[in-house]
Formats: sequence, structure tokens, C-alpha cells
Amino acid sequence: MGLFDFLARKHRGRTMILVAAMSTLDHAMDMASPFVHERVKRWDLEDPTLLITLGYLSGYIDAAYQLTKPFKYDEKLVDSLFVTQVAKHLTWVPGVEVYLAIFKTGHESGIGAMQCDPKFMEGAMAGGNDFVNFANDKRMPISLVRLLQENPA
Repeated sequence: MGLFDFLARKHRGRTMILVAAMSTLDHAMDMASPFVHERVKRWDLEDPTLLITLGYLSGYIDAAYQLTKPFKYDEKLVDSLFVTQVAKHLTWVPGVEVYLAIFKTGHESGIGAMQCDPKFMEGAMAGGNDFVNFANDKRMPISLVRLLQENPA
């Protein structure tokens, strides 16, 4: 039985699963931070490094949320988790404050629009797979670092 199965049975709540998932996501982002800091100069949704990173956050969060087996998908909760992680890990990016301000006025996070971008989806697939591999096999989430190494700026 994996950590996430244990938490789901013991606490019967998605909150504990999501808290544990966000903790492992922090480690993944910390490992990738040098690449992101070196390459991302401003909030530009045409920047491949930023798109891969945003996709990774989205995929990881979505996979964690899906593990909670929600009766009905709560898009607002997933958007909120995504924006919280953007604020936590990317606040140093010039221009991010505009994105965060737009979300705080009640607009969606824009994940849906970004899903048309191949780099975003590449990151989303890696993030989702990293979470599943961590939840099932306790493998550290390192796909974001690998993707950024494979995709030079």
C-alpha cells in the first residue's frame, strides 16, 4: 500500500492527499528551479520553459486531485491549487502579478487555453506521470528537470 492509499483510507479526505502531493511538488519545483530561473525572464506564454513548467504544475495537480476520486470534478479547486502553486514558485517572474490579479478577480486560470500548446501538454503529461509514479512507487518527481534539460532555451 502506497503513502497516498494509506492517507486516503486513514483520513478519508482529499485534503490530506492534496497536502502530501503539494509537498512532493515543492521538491520537484526546487530541483527544477535553477533551469527556470536561468531561462524565464518574464511572463510570456510563448516561452517554452515557462509553458513546460506551467504544464508540469497543472498535470501534477490534476493527477493528485484525480486520486481523491471526486464525485464531480471541481475545476475551481484545481484552478485555485494551480494558481497557488504559480504564486508560490513563480512570483519572481516579471509580469506574473498581472496573471495572478486576473485570477483573483474571478477569472479562470487559463489552463484550458494553454492545453492547446504542445509544450504545455508535454509538461502536463510529465507532471501527471511524476505524481502517479510517486504515489505508486515512491519515485521522486524528476521529470521536469529532465524535460528542461532536453529542451534548451
